[in-house]
Amino acid sequence: MTQTRSSILSVRRSTGWFRSGMIGICAMVGLGLTIAGCGEEESSNATPASAQGPVEVLVVEAWTSPIERRLRLVGSTRAVDAVSVTAEVTGTVSWIGFNDEDLVEGRQELVRLDDRRASADLRAAEARLERLKLRKERTLTAFERGAANPAELDDARTSVAEAEAERDRAKAVHEDHTIRAPFAGRVTRRLVSMGALVSPGDAVAVLNSVDPMEVAFSVPERALADLRIGLNVKAQTAAFGDRSFDGELAAIGAEIDPVSRAADVFARVENPDGLLRPGMFVNITLVTGVDESAVLVPESALVIEGNRIEAFVIEDGKATRRRVRLASRMSGLVEIAEGIEAGEVVVTSGVQKLREGTPVSVSADETLKALGVIPGRPLAEQPIMTDGGYFVEPVSSREPGLTNENGGG
Repeated sequence: MTQTRSSILSVRRSTGWFRSGMIGICAMVGLGLTIAGCGEEESSNATPASAQGPVEVLVVEAWTSPIERRLRLVGSTRAVDAVSVTAEVTGTVSWIGFNDEDLVEGRQELVRLDDRRASADLRAAEARLERLKLRKERTLTAFERGAANPAELDDARTSVAEAEAERDRAKAVHEDHTIRAPFAGRVTRRLVSMGALVSPGDAVAVLNSVDPMEVAFSVPERALADLRIGLNVKAQTAAFGDRSFDGELAAIGAEIDPVSRAADVFARVENPDGLLRPGMFVNITLVTGVDESAVLVPESALVIEGNRIEAFVIEDGKATRRRVRLASRMSGLVEIAEGIEAGEVVVTSGVQKLREGTPVSVSADETLKALGVIPGRPLAEQPIMTDGGYFVEPVSSREPGLTNENGGG
């Protein structure tokens, strides 16, 4: 009897568990159907992307303009000529005609040495020469009368020649007591004082040439093909703000540094006021050529994704993605080497909302005008121009996705 009750109790418990499990499963199935129904309802209410209204974007028309190809580099100034002015003879300093930092002319007197002895020697040499000239004249007269033989006349002429040489030597020694500037420039240091005894080879001053001033800088080897003697150069230094010192390329080094992979290059720039001094740090702009029809668009039109550079062009009211290659950058603009033609309409604002084929509603981008750029107008005529042309920075070949069209960077 006990065993039968246990069996009945066990069956009832199993039946309860079964019923509870079925109720749970039914509840889960019902919840799933409810969620699915909601999802279908939401899906049915979603609007396909193709059915959305046009996306509002700002656009500008790509245009062409002549631009100068330029390299921007840094360098330092140095004097074309720099010498220590030295004494040629022994003497005591009796006069000094300059101070440190004075600008002097070529052949200007700098220092005089006590020349009393040299003056006396010169006067003696001149007197002896005059006496021997008179003797030669008398001998010549006697020779013409037959009172002197040819040997005596030759001796008289030789004596005059020797006296002239002695006079010239004495005159040179006398002149060497006045020390002069060998060329026009700036005296950077005075090395003597009044009363000092100097000997041949002793320096009395350091003199540097001023105009023109040489600028030394390095150019990467990849840009050397664009260089040639006589290219226009502009140099600027922080000391004089926006003032430019114009000049031209004077020399290109014959060797490439194996570490920096660059060549030493030298330019000479005008410095009529003597403002530039040796050792100054300068920014250099080197004009390497002119592209008469560069295609330009605002830099804001670019979409950079990894190693790709793209832009959106409007065709038939829809956005079309284009891959582009850049040739150079400038003030807020980029030059297109490939991918966009002049006259095509390019999106400059709103590109993040676009996909291939997105319908668009376009408005003219007025940002460039606010910055002083007038699309379609040559760069040299832009209102923001201050030096007759934009600075153009060639795209570096080391930048991902970019192509250097100018041989420099």
